[in-house]
Amino acid sequence: MAWILFISYEISLAAAISKKFGHILDYVLHYALYIATFYYHSYYVLNVTKVRKERRWLNLLLKLTSEIILFFICGALIGIYLDIELIEQKWNFQNNFIIGNIYRCIYILCGSTAYWCVLHLKRKEMRINRMRSALLISSMEKEKLKLALVKSTINPHMLFNTLNFLYNEVRKVDRPVAEHIMSLSELMRYSLSDNSNEEKVKLNDEINYIEHYINLHKKRIPSYISLSKEGIMDDLPLRVIPLILVTMTENILQHGNLENPDRPAYINISYRSGCLRIHTENMVRQGASSGHRMGVANLKKRLKYAYPDSFNYIIENDGMTYKSFLNIHLN
Repeated sequence: MAWILFISYEISLAAAISKKFGHILDYVLHYALYIATFYYHSYYVLNVTKVRKERRWLNLLLKLTSEIILFFICGALIGIYLDIELIEQKWNFQNNFIIGNIYRCIYILCGSTAYWCVLHLKRKEMRINRMRSALLISSMEKEKLKLALVKSTINPHMLFNTLNFLYNEVRKVDRPVAEHIMSLSELMRYSLSDNSNEEKVKLNDEINYIEHYINLHKKRIPSYISLSKEGIMDDLPLRVIPLILVTMTENILQHGNLENPDRPAYINISYRSGCLRIHTENMVRQGASSGHRMGVANLKKRLKYAYPDSFNYIIENDGMTYKSFLNIHLN
Protein backbone atom coordinates (compact mmCIF):
# COMPACT_ATOMS: atom_id res chain seq x y z
CA MET A 1 0.00 0.00 0.00
CA ALA A 2 2.83 2.37 0.83
CA TRP A 3 4.51 1.75 -2.52
CA ILE A 4 1.22 2.17 -4.42
CA LEU A 5 0.62 5.52 -2.73
CA PHE A 6 4.20 6.65 -3.28
CA ILE A 7 4.28 5.69 -6.97
CA SER A 8 0.86 7.23 -7.62
CA TYR A 9 1.98 10.47 -5.97
CA GLU A 10 5.18 10.68 -8.02
CA ILE A 11 3.56 9.84 -11.35
CA SER A 12 0.76 12.35 -10.73
CA LEU A 13 3.20 15.07 -9.70
CA ALA A 14 5.47 14.46 -12.73
CA ALA A 15 2.46 14.44 -15.06
CA ALA A 16 1.19 17.71 -13.58
CA ILE A 17 4.58 19.35 -14.14
CA SER A 18 5.25 17.99 -17.65
CA LYS A 19 1.57 18.09 -18.72
CA LYS A 20 1.71 14.45 -19.88
CA PHE A 21 2.16 10.88 -18.63
CA GLY A 22 5.19 8.75 -19.51
CA HIS A 23 5.18 5.33 -21.12
CA ILE A 24 4.01 2.45 -18.91
CA LEU A 25 7.22 0.48 -19.61
CA ASP A 26 9.30 3.42 -18.41
CA TYR A 27 7.42 3.39 -15.09
CA VAL A 28 7.54 -0.39 -14.66
CA LEU A 29 11.28 -0.77 -15.26
CA HIS A 30 12.43 2.18 -13.21
CA TYR A 31 10.18 1.53 -10.20
CA ALA A 32 11.11 -2.16 -10.26
CA LEU A 33 14.76 -1.03 -9.95
CA TYR A 34 13.92 1.38 -7.12
CA ILE A 35 11.91 -1.21 -5.14
CA ALA A 36 14.56 -3.91 -5.59
CA THR A 37 17.29 -1.48 -4.48
CA PHE A 38 15.22 -0.45 -1.44
CA TYR A 39 14.88 -3.99 -0.08
CA TYR A 40 18.36 -5.10 -1.20
CA HIS A 41 19.86 -2.25 0.82
CA SER A 42 17.67 -2.92 3.87
CA TYR A 43 17.92 -6.72 4.09
CA TYR A 44 21.40 -7.39 2.66
CA VAL A 45 23.68 -4.34 2.66
CA LEU A 46 22.80 -3.18 6.19
CA ASN A 47 22.70 -6.74 7.56
CA VAL A 48 26.25 -6.88 8.98
CA THR A 49 25.44 -8.50 12.35
CA LYS A 50 26.92 -11.84 11.22
CA VAL A 51 30.24 -10.19 10.35
CA ARG A 52 32.96 -9.85 12.95
CA LYS A 53 32.69 -6.53 14.78
CA GLU A 54 36.09 -5.16 13.66
CA ARG A 55 35.22 -5.79 9.98
CA ARG A 56 31.65 -4.50 9.95
CA TRP A 57 32.40 -0.97 8.69
CA LEU A 58 34.67 -2.28 5.94
CA ASN A 59 32.06 -4.85 4.93
CA LEU A 60 29.35 -2.18 4.91
CA LEU A 61 31.49 0.17 2.78
CA LEU A 62 32.23 -2.56 0.21
CA LYS A 63 28.57 -3.59 0.00
CA LEU A 64 27.42 0.02 -0.34
CA THR A 65 29.94 0.75 -3.11
CA SER A 66 28.95 -2.38 -5.01
CA GLU A 67 25.27 -1.52 -4.59
CA ILE A 68 25.68 1.99 -6.02
CA ILE A 69 27.68 0.70 -8.99
CA LEU A 70 25.06 -2.00 -9.63
CA PHE A 71 22.31 0.62 -9.43
CA PHE A 72 23.96 2.78 -12.10
CA ILE A 73 24.62 -0.21 -14.36
CA CYS A 74 20.98 -1.31 -14.16
CA GLY A 75 19.84 2.28 -14.74
CA ALA A 76 22.09 2.54 -17.82
CA LEU A 77 20.77 -0.77 -19.20
CA ILE A 78 17.20 0.41 -18.71
CA GLY A 79 18.03 3.68 -20.48
CA ILE A 80 19.64 1.85 -23.41
CA TYR A 81 16.68 -0.50 -23.72
CA LEU A 82 14.17 2.36 -23.69
CA ASP A 83 16.25 4.21 -26.32
CA ILE A 84 16.26 1.13 -28.53
CA GLU A 85 12.49 0.82 -28.14
CA LEU A 86 12.20 4.55 -29.00
CA ILE A 87 10.36 5.24 -25.73
CA GLU A 88 10.80 8.73 -24.41
CA GLN A 89 12.16 8.69 -20.86
CA LYS A 90 13.19 11.23 -18.32
CA TRP A 91 16.78 10.16 -17.74
CA ASN A 92 19.08 8.99 -20.51
CA PHE A 93 22.67 9.54 -21.49
CA GLN A 94 21.78 12.85 -23.11
CA ASN A 95 19.54 14.14 -20.33
CA ASN A 96 21.28 14.47 -16.95
CA PHE A 97 21.60 10.71 -16.52
CA ILE A 98 24.33 10.94 -13.84
CA ILE A 99 22.73 13.72 -11.78
CA GLY A 100 19.28 12.19 -11.92
CA ASN A 101 20.44 8.75 -10.87
CA ILE A 102 22.63 10.12 -8.05
CA TYR A 103 19.58 11.93 -6.67
CA ARG A 104 17.42 8.83 -7.02
CA CYS A 105 20.02 6.55 -5.44
CA ILE A 106 20.50 8.79 -2.39
CA TYR A 107 16.74 9.22 -2.07
CA ILE A 108 16.08 5.46 -2.09
CA LEU A 109 19.00 4.51 0.18
CA CYS A 110 17.97 7.07 2.81
CA GLY A 111 14.39 5.76 2.80
CA SER A 112 15.62 2.17 2.98
CA THR A 113 17.94 3.00 5.89
CA ALA A 114 15.03 4.56 7.80
CA TYR A 115 12.98 1.44 7.10
CA TRP A 116 15.84 -0.74 8.40
CA CYS A 117 16.05 1.35 11.59
CA VAL A 118 12.35 0.80 12.29
CA LEU A 119 12.72 -2.96 11.73
CA HIS A 120 15.82 -3.04 13.92
CA LEU A 121 14.05 -1.26 16.79
CA LYS A 122 11.03 -3.56 16.51
CA ARG A 123 13.25 -6.66 16.59
CA LYS A 124 15.15 -5.28 19.57
CA GLU A 125 11.89 -4.56 21.38
CA MET A 126 10.67 -8.11 20.69
CA ARG A 127 13.93 -9.56 22.05
CA ILE A 128 13.63 -7.44 25.19
CA ASN A 129 10.03 -8.56 25.71
CA ARG A 130 11.04 -12.21 25.29
CA MET A 131 13.84 -11.72 27.83
CA ARG A 132 11.45 -10.07 30.28
CA SER A 133 8.98 -12.93 29.91
CA ALA A 134 11.77 -15.45 30.47
CA LEU A 135 12.98 -13.58 33.56
CA LEU A 136 9.43 -13.37 34.93
CA ILE A 137 8.90 -17.09 34.39
CA SER A 138 12.28 -17.79 36.00
CA SER A 139 11.35 -15.60 38.99
CA MET A 140 8.04 -17.41 39.39
CA GLU A 141 9.82 -20.77 39.25
CA LYS A 142 12.23 -19.60 41.95
CA GLU A 143 9.34 -18.54 44.18
CA LYS A 144 7.72 -21.95 43.70
CA LEU A 145 11.02 -23.60 44.66
CA LYS A 146 11.29 -21.46 47.79
CA LEU A 147 7.74 -22.36 48.78
CA ALA A 148 8.47 -26.04 48.18
CA LEU A 149 11.56 -25.79 50.40
CA VAL A 150 9.55 -24.15 53.18
CA LYS A 151 6.91 -26.85 52.93
CA SER A 152 9.55 -29.56 53.10
CA THR A 153 10.74 -28.23 56.48
CA ILE A 154 7.25 -28.20 58.02
CA ASN A 155 5.10 -31.15 58.97
CA PRO A 156 1.61 -29.85 58.10
CA HIS A 157 -0.26 -32.62 59.91
CA MET A 158 1.59 -32.01 63.17
CA LEU A 159 1.05 -28.25 62.86
CA PHE A 160 -2.70 -28.52 62.16
CA ASN A 161 -3.19 -31.13 64.91
CA THR A 162 -1.45 -28.83 67.38
CA LEU A 163 -3.56 -25.83 66.35
CA ASN A 164 -6.76 -27.90 66.57
CA PHE A 165 -5.74 -29.06 70.04
CA LEU A 166 -5.14 -25.46 71.13
CA TYR A 167 -8.44 -24.40 69.60
CA ASN A 168 -10.40 -27.03 71.53
CA GLU A 169 -8.62 -26.23 74.79
CA VAL A 170 -8.90 -22.43 74.53
CA ARG A 171 -12.53 -22.54 73.40
CA LYS A 172 -13.49 -23.83 76.86
CA VAL A 173 -12.30 -20.59 78.49
CA ASP A 174 -12.14 -17.92 75.76
CA ARG A 175 -14.17 -18.51 72.62
CA PRO A 176 -13.06 -15.31 70.72
CA VAL A 177 -9.40 -16.22 71.14
CA ALA A 178 -10.19 -19.75 70.00
CA GLU A 179 -11.75 -18.37 66.83
CA HIS A 180 -8.56 -16.47 66.10
CA ILE A 181 -6.56 -19.66 66.56
CA MET A 182 -8.84 -21.28 64.00
CA SER A 183 -8.27 -18.33 61.65
CA LEU A 184 -4.51 -18.80 62.03
CA SER A 185 -4.97 -22.50 61.27
CA GLU A 186 -6.86 -21.69 58.06
CA LEU A 187 -4.18 -19.22 57.01
CA MET A 188 -1.47 -21.82 57.51
CA ARG A 189 -3.52 -24.47 55.74
CA TYR A 190 -3.90 -22.26 52.64
CA SER A 191 -0.23 -21.21 52.67
CA LEU A 192 0.99 -24.80 52.94
CA SER A 193 -1.60 -26.35 50.64
CA ASP A 194 -0.20 -28.38 47.75
CA ASN A 195 -0.93 -25.91 44.97
CA SER A 196 2.62 -24.93 44.08
CA ASN A 197 2.22 -26.63 40.70
CA GLU A 198 -1.04 -24.85 39.94
CA GLU A 199 -0.99 -21.63 37.98
CA LYS A 200 -4.41 -20.64 39.32
CA VAL A 201 -6.31 -21.16 42.57
CA LYS A 202 -9.96 -21.03 43.52
CA LEU A 203 -11.17 -17.48 44.00
CA ASN A 204 -13.24 -18.48 47.07
CA ASP A 205 -10.10 -19.94 48.71
CA GLU A 206 -8.33 -16.63 48.18
CA ILE A 207 -11.29 -14.71 49.62
CA ASN A 208 -11.45 -17.05 52.60
CA TYR A 209 -7.75 -16.44 53.19
CA ILE A 210 -8.02 -12.65 53.31
CA GLU A 211 -11.09 -12.87 55.56
CA HIS A 212 -9.03 -14.73 58.17
CA TYR A 213 -6.11 -12.40 57.50
CA ILE A 214 -8.23 -9.31 58.19
CA ASN A 215 -9.77 -10.85 61.33
CA LEU A 216 -6.34 -11.59 62.80
CA HIS A 217 -5.13 -8.09 61.94
CA LYS A 218 -8.13 -6.54 63.72
CA LYS A 219 -7.35 -8.61 66.81
CA ARG A 220 -3.74 -7.47 66.82
CA ILE A 221 -4.38 -3.81 65.92
CA PRO A 222 -7.82 -2.13 66.22
CA SER A 223 -8.73 -1.41 62.58
CA TYR A 224 -11.78 -0.35 60.59
CA ILE A 225 -11.86 -2.33 57.36
CA SER A 226 -14.70 -4.15 55.64
CA LEU A 227 -14.91 -6.81 52.96
CA SER A 228 -17.96 -7.10 50.70
CA LYS A 229 -18.82 -9.58 47.94
CA GLU A 230 -21.29 -9.28 45.08
CA GLY A 231 -22.16 -12.17 42.78
CA ILE A 232 -19.57 -14.44 44.44
CA MET A 233 -21.29 -17.72 45.35
CA ASP A 234 -19.63 -20.52 47.30
CA ASP A 235 -20.08 -22.95 44.42
CA LEU A 236 -18.81 -20.53 41.75
CA PRO A 237 -15.89 -22.35 40.03
CA LEU A 238 -13.76 -19.27 39.40
CA ARG A 239 -9.97 -19.62 39.37
CA VAL A 240 -7.40 -16.81 39.38
CA ILE A 241 -3.66 -16.54 39.70
CA PRO A 242 -2.69 -16.71 43.39
CA LEU A 243 -2.00 -13.78 45.70
CA ILE A 244 -3.99 -11.12 43.80
CA LEU A 245 -6.27 -10.38 46.75
CA VAL A 246 -3.51 -11.04 49.26
CA THR A 247 -1.22 -8.41 47.69
CA MET A 248 -3.98 -5.79 47.50
CA THR A 249 -5.07 -6.53 51.09
CA GLU A 250 -1.52 -6.35 52.42
CA ASN A 251 -1.13 -2.89 50.86
CA ILE A 252 -4.13 -1.69 52.85
CA LEU A 253 -3.12 -3.30 56.15
CA GLN A 254 0.51 -2.23 55.97
CA HIS A 255 0.25 1.25 54.51
CA GLY A 256 -3.29 2.47 55.20
CA ASN A 257 -4.71 4.58 57.98
CA LEU A 258 -7.37 2.26 59.43
CA GLU A 259 -8.00 4.08 62.72
CA ASN A 260 -10.84 6.39 61.63
CA PRO A 261 -14.31 4.77 62.04
CA ASP A 262 -15.82 7.51 59.84
CA ARG A 263 -13.47 6.63 56.95
CA PRO A 264 -13.06 2.86 57.06
CA ALA A 265 -11.07 1.04 54.44
CA TYR A 266 -12.97 -1.40 52.31
CA ILE A 267 -12.49 -4.14 49.75
CA ASN A 268 -15.27 -4.87 47.29
CA ILE A 269 -15.20 -8.03 45.15
CA SER A 270 -17.82 -8.54 42.46
CA TYR A 271 -18.37 -10.85 39.52
CA ARG A 272 -20.74 -10.06 36.64
CA SER A 273 -20.90 -11.26 33.05
CA GLY A 274 -17.50 -12.96 33.14
CA CYS A 275 -15.71 -9.95 34.63
CA LEU A 276 -14.10 -10.03 38.08
CA ARG A 277 -13.89 -6.58 39.69
CA ILE A 278 -11.84 -5.76 42.78
CA HIS A 279 -12.08 -2.26 44.22
CA THR A 280 -10.16 -1.12 47.30
CA GLU A 281 -10.08 2.25 49.04
CA ASN A 282 -8.35 3.46 52.19
CA MET A 283 -6.93 6.56 53.81
CA VAL A 284 -3.17 6.97 53.37
CA ARG A 285 -1.18 6.65 56.58
CA GLN A 286 1.14 9.64 56.82
CA GLY A 287 4.78 8.65 56.92
CA ALA A 288 4.08 5.17 55.56
CA SER A 289 6.95 3.64 53.64
CA SER A 290 6.67 3.15 49.89
CA GLY A 291 7.77 -0.49 50.02
CA HIS A 292 4.39 -1.59 48.65
CA ARG A 293 5.39 -0.35 45.23
CA MET A 294 7.42 -3.50 44.69
CA GLY A 295 4.37 -5.66 45.45
CA VAL A 296 2.18 -3.64 43.10
CA ALA A 297 4.83 -3.74 40.34
CA ASN A 298 5.13 -7.52 40.66
CA LEU A 299 1.34 -7.88 40.64
CA LYS A 300 1.13 -5.88 37.40
CA LYS A 301 3.77 -8.08 35.78
CA ARG A 302 1.98 -11.26 36.84
CA LEU A 303 -1.35 -9.94 35.57
CA LYS A 304 0.20 -8.97 32.25
CA TYR A 305 1.69 -12.44 31.91
CA ALA A 306 -1.47 -14.34 32.96
CA TYR A 307 -4.16 -12.10 31.40
CA PRO A 308 -2.64 -10.27 28.40
CA ASP A 309 -5.11 -7.71 27.01
CA SER A 310 -7.80 -9.03 29.41
CA PHE A 311 -7.30 -6.87 32.49
CA ASN A 312 -7.34 -3.24 33.56
CA TYR A 313 -5.53 -2.11 36.73
CA ILE A 314 -5.81 1.54 37.79
CA ILE A 315 -4.35 3.14 40.94
CA GLU A 316 -5.33 6.59 42.22
CA ASN A 317 -3.34 8.18 45.05
CA ASP A 318 -3.73 11.86 45.89
CA GLY A 319 -1.71 11.64 49.09
CA MET A 320 -4.84 11.40 51.25
CA THR A 321 -6.80 8.52 49.74
CA TYR A 322 -5.50 5.41 47.97
CA LYS A 323 -7.82 3.69 45.50
CA SER A 324 -7.26 0.69 43.25
CA PHE A 325 -9.52 -0.71 40.54
CA LEU A 326 -8.81 -4.12 39.02
CA ASN A 327 -10.99 -5.64 36.28
CA ILE A 328 -10.20 -9.09 34.88
CA HIS A 329 -12.19 -10.64 32.03
CA LEU A 330 -11.93 -14.27 33.03
CA ASN A 331 -13.73 -15.53 29.93
